[in-house]
Order: sequence, then structure tokens, then C-alpha cells
Amino acid sequence: MNRANLSNQDLPEEVLAHLLIEWIQNYKSDLAGYGFPFDQAHLAQVKRMEMAYGYLQKLTLKPSDRLTKIKDYLEDVVSNPELQKCLNDSKKKVFHFDQVRAIMRLAPQDGLNDDGGKVDMPKMKTELEEFIKTEEIQKAKLTDSGYKKMLIQIEKYKNKLFTDGIEVIDPEGNTELLTSKI
Repeated sequence: MNRANLSNQDLPEEVLAHLLIEWIQNYKSDLAGYGFPFDQAHLAQVKRMEMAYGYLQKLTLKPSDRLTKIKDYLEDVVSNPELQKCLNDSKKKVFHFDQVRAIMRLAPQDGLNDDGGKVDMPKMKTELEEFIKTEEIQKAKLTDSGYKKMLIQIEKYKNKLFTDGIEVIDPEGNTELLTSKI
């Protein structure tokens, strides 16, 4: 949150309330534009709600203030135990997803897709196998169907994911090895 824009106590309360709500609703500006699952829109939205709540806690508010109503609503949201459990589970999954994403060179967080060239496929396969074998992932698959499905998909397609490529002969008779990640 750009605190400079919201720190001016001279703003009318209605304006400050409007700016705060608009800022929360503009959470998509924090996303990288990859879409789900690469961008985690719901986590970004809740993060902004938590930040707005923290900001409002620092203000001296009267019970009748509009900002108090916003603060009370945000408090209900951010202190909800079910939401907090869901957030913690989601953050764990995002952490693991980002690990797989890095191993597989999928939509790197610097915004550029890996071109697939000069990739050490055996090393990539080893990294993925090591990730799958971690105690944390093995425990997660026992209680979370998402992890179980992920591991089934990896097992099903691992031979296709790590091929050396396909030899192609063009109309002129030239041979080229095409490599691609599925």
C-alpha cells in the first residue's frame, strides 16, 4: 500500500474510505499477468485486505466512523480461522508449485518463458524426482488430493517430459533434433 496516499488525515473520511476500498479492489495490479495458477489472485486480494486492516488499526477512529465499519469488516475477514487455514494451505501449495515451476522452467517469475534450448533434461528429471521424494510432498499426498493428483500426472507423463527430442528430416533431407517440453 502506498502509505503516502492514505496517510493524509486531512482527507474527508468518505474519500479515505473510498480510496482504501478501491485500493483493495485493485489487487490485480499486483499480479504478473500469467493467470491462474501462476498468479494467485485470491492471495493477493487477502494480502491487501490484511494491509488495509493494519493501516486502519493505527488510526484513531470513533465507533460511528465509516472507516470503523470497514475496519470491523476487515477484522472479521482476516481473523476468520477457516480463511487463515485456507491461506496457510494455499501458501504452502504456492511454495511447492513455485518449486516445480522452477525445476521445469515454466513461466519463470522474471516474466520470460524459458526457450527450451540448452536444457540439461537429465538434471531437470533428477531435480523433479528429488522434489517428489521429499518427506513433505510424500506426507502431503496422503492428506491432500491435489498433491496426489499432481504426483499421478508427473508419473504418467514423466517419460514424455524428459525426452531427448524427436529427429526430424525436412524436405531437403536435413536432419534436425527438435526438443520441446510438454
